[in-house]
Amino acid sequence: MAEQSGLPPLDGRRREIMAIIYRFRQKYQYPENAQTYWDGLYQDVNNISAKFGGDPFVADMLAACVCDIERVMEGKA
Repeated sequence: MAEQSGLPPLDGRRREIMAIIYRFRQKYQYPENAQTYWDGLYQDVNNISAKFGGDPFVADMLAACVCDIERVMEGKA
């Protein structure tokens, strides 16, 4: 039997969001100091945000990913 976390299960939409955010973070896991890298990253951010109609949860998850990527670039992660 699976351990109960006390959290509600993810609905289909949240599960889809989490899967897309996971793939986004994996795609940009090795930051590059190149304009094409950052252009692609922000284009993906815009596309993912638009796909979910500007959902605040999606925006927060994307912002956290971008902040993490920037920390990696700065050598702080």
